[in-house]
Amino acid sequence: MMRLPVLSHWLRPFRPRARSLVAVLWPLIAPLPGLVPGLVVSLALSLPGTAGASPLSPPEAVRGLVLAGDLAGARDLLLAWQPRSATDVERRLWLLAVIHRESGRPELALEVLQELVSRRPDVARFRLELAETLSALGQRDRAAYQYEQALGGDLSAEQRSRAEDETARLARPTPWSGSFGIALVPSSNPGRKTQEETLDLGFGQAVLSAESRARPATGMTVQARAAYAHAFSDRLQGQLGLRFEGTYYDDSADSDRTGVVEARLIAAPRRDMILSTTLSYQHRSLGGAAYSEGPGLGLHLLTRAGPRGRIGAGLSLTDLSHARAPGADGLRSVVSLSYDHAASSSLTLRASLRHERVAARSAEVAATTWEAGLGASYAFRGGLILDGDLWLRRSGRDGPHRLFGIVQQDRRQTLSLRLRHSEISWAGFAPYLELTGERQTSNIPVYGYTARDLTLGLTRRF
Repeated sequence: MMRLPVLSHWLRPFRPRARSLVAVLWPLIAPLPGLVPGLVVSLALSLPGTAGASPLSPPEAVRGLVLAGDLAGARDLLLAWQPRSATDVERRLWLLAVIHRESGRPELALEVLQELVSRRPDVARFRLELAETLSALGQRDRAAYQYEQALGGDLSAEQRSRAEDETARLARPTPWSGSFGIALVPSSNPGRKTQEETLDLGFGQAVLSAESRARPATGMTVQARAAYAHAFSDRLQGQLGLRFEGTYYDDSADSDRTGVVEARLIAAPRRDMILSTTLSYQHRSLGGAAYSEGPGLGLHLLTRAGPRGRIGAGLSLTDLSHARAPGADGLRSVVSLSYDHAASSSLTLRASLRHERVAARSAEVAATTWEAGLGASYAFRGGLILDGDLWLRRSGRDGPHRLFGIVQQDRRQTLSLRLRHSEISWAGFAPYLELTGERQTSNIPVYGYTARDLTLGLTRRF
């Protein structure tokens, strides 16, 4: 019991020194509760700009202001800093984005991150920060795109898990959603008609009329979709939707319109898997008159394959009836398989395989079709994105043609190049330009054709 007084006696000579030490340390300790935002930004000072690059090292004055909790002063100093090297420019933009975000100004952080990603689309960490900022601002579609691109790059395990969770969340439909697109389409052969001028009938030749041959035209395409979704649980949603797609030309014979009403169940058994079941009814008209209609059933599975891959599988069944061609009535079934691979934050590769069976009443209409596709998307510096796709299609009818007496066999090649920009929009509409070249050869020459289309369009999601 006497130890405390003895200890106090021994410590008495050190009390003045202790008071002096506290007086020195207290100004350093007292501000700590207000330094949390500064410490967050301070951690960002050591984040690399690219994989394998040296740590970020902005001016020591900026570091000192951040550590002191003066984010406004650090921001002003960064705005006044005029770096000379590309690396220092990236460091300045990164620090500005972090400071804007920690200061509660995500809209300012968005502007800086967009410029940063435009300069370095290959850095996954930059894309991830951009995606999170877009998500915080409610821009779901743009955020989903940036998350997918980020998953193609080098991320830590924690960053990748965060990106996958957000990608799965954004893939689930919101209560109300929709899209609208409009495009001008100059085409060398909108009706996919033959260039042949005469028709060999076996016993002589017939001259084809101008309306039966390929001729150029300029049309307009309109696409619209609206849907309402209801969440039954965290992993199950229902959705009702309407879709419309129409292409209109001066010559109404080439116009094509399709409307679809659909009900869908969307399940997410795992965070990296989405399974949907769709019931639908469609109506299509060609040349201003009813062409086909009927109910349909669809199943679709989308799941991840490894950290950078995604697999899609689908089955659709549509029982179509044709008002003007009863022999074409029957069940149309399509089985599809696709794989997307994010080779990097800038490059995505894809491949697809599709099998279609038309079980029509008439053997000359019934057909089996195989189609394979290869494609890639590349994001350039500045935000420009190039999509390229090649499809190879081969189809054969079941029975001989009633006029030519042989079984029709067709082969088709389609090449499509599309240019878009991740940051350019007008009143919320994103512009795009697409070039398409298509060529079909057939053992019945009148069914062969070539066509070239140019599409200038605007699209928007709601």
